[in-house]
Amino acid sequence: MPAYAHLVNEAVDPAAVVAKLKVQQTLGVPYTDEHVQKAESLLAAQQKAIADDLAKQGVTLNPQSKMVALIGYLQRIGKNPPDPMATTPGLAALDAGATAAPPGGEKEP
Repeated sequence: MPAYAHLVNEAVDPAAVVAKLKVQQTLGVPYTDEHVQKAESLLAAQQKAIADDLAKQGVTLNPQSKMVALIGYLQRIGKNPPDPMATTPGLAALDAGATAAPPGGEKEP
């Protein structure tokens, strides 16, 4: 397995994430306009949740690091968690009135 130490010092650009979502949406990936609009807030909440979980285990990482992003990606493909707008603590205000199904999933009741 290759070394990923450089990811600890590289930061994720939230604007680039939003731009990538818009491109994917244009190509047919089922992201809603709401997902794109809230992407930066969702990203920050997910980064914080991962960094907080790591801190409980004695690992300190910058929440904005690409290492945290890689962990989030691996968790996403490994667990296929529900839509973060519906499950991330503190995002209830962001999720108010959401009616669309999450990308690749069913709308939760």
